[in-house]
Amino acid sequence: MLVAEWMIREVLTVGPEDKVQVAAHLLGKRRIRQVPVVEGDCLVGLVTKSDLLRACPPDLNPFSLIGSVATELAHPIRDIMTTDIITARPESPLEEAAHQLIDRRINALPVVANLQLVGILTGSDISRALLAALGAGTPGVRITFDVADHEDVFALVSALAAKHEARVHNVTTFEQGGHHVAIVRLDEERAAMVEELWQSGHRVSSVARFR
Repeated sequence: MLVAEWMIREVLTVGPEDKVQVAAHLLGKRRIRQVPVVEGDCLVGLVTKSDLLRACPPDLNPFSLIGSVATELAHPIRDIMTTDIITARPESPLEEAAHQLIDRRINALPVVANLQLVGILTGSDISRALLAALGAGTPGVRITFDVADHEDVFALVSALAAKHEARVHNVTTFEQGGHHVAIVRLDEERAAMVEELWQSGHRVSSVARFR
């Protein structure tokens, strides 16, 4: 999966010469955490809720949609925006972008191609991709079990599925707590297949059913 497949393409933006109150109103009304700053089509900055809070005195709520405009909100966005922006490319693998969000402890990545803003990727978009990869929203059974390091999980699952006439939707493997885990999504429950997994030395940690 690539960033371009999951990013939001219609991005709300502000300009560097817009007043800070414009960004504050947008973040408050749309309940978002950041908004890209563009000049033409080029990304020049990012305004976050933290930027706005730092720009205002402690007794001022910049996201309130009621009341008079404070002096602190009348400055241009250029004065408070973040210019050291972490971005992603549309052709980047989605997991690479996910690592950036986690490692940098940020909520979103503007997506840039040829210096132009073409989208934005948030943690919610990553979650949507994960749910789709796990087959969420479709009926079936999810089996989670331990596997050995370097074990050919796909060969194991293929052989068991063929033997028990099971239709496999997807197979995912990952490392958790120092051991390797596999997740298999089937079209329907196959108790004999789960039992054979146990008998072959694989600890089955869960069997979840979805309707």
